[in-house]
Amino acid sequence: SSPPALIIDVRFPARSTKADLVPTLTADAAAPEAICVTVLKIGTNKIEIYWDGDLEAKGKKFFNTGDISVSNNDELLGYSVDEKGSEYFTIYIRRMADKKIVEEPIADTTGSITWSYDDKYFFYTKLDKFHRAKKIFRHKLNTPITDDELIFEEMDDRFTCSIGTSSDDKFYF
Repeated sequence: SSPPALIIDVRFPARSTKADLVPTLTADAAAPEAICVTVLKIGTNKIEIYWDGDLEAKGKKFFNTGDISVSNNDELLGYSVDEKGSEYFTIYIRRMADKKIVEEPIADTTGSITWSYDDKYFFYTKLDKFHRAKKIFRHKLNTPITDDELIFEEMDDRFTCSIGTSSDDKFYF
């Protein structure tokens, strides 16, 4: 196969806690769903693949990537996928060291993943039965999803909600 046509940085190098790693997200321009998260170790030619959209989609009738997000300590990779075409995404958390899923999948989300600054939690938004983003939850790592804390609920049907961080990494919005 030909090399990817487009290379985009996933993380700002200044945010990486491991100075010898250069994380990148690559996507083949001819196949936009063929997304691959790779890390090139500085001073070597070794590229490590942590998530490959082609491999993840293999054998599935439908596959759509929602979000791909590396924790601030570079230990966990959060990603979300829709395998039905419903635009209800399931979130998975994978340990980067051995590529194993380490958390219970979280279904019926918008797909967005926002890591807490201390890497003990991540935030996500659930979709209601009308496909509206109405509730933001905080998941503590290594706990059941039934214990997830509802941190905000939009009660007005005219509005939806989401969560993100400020560019200076000081605030959640």
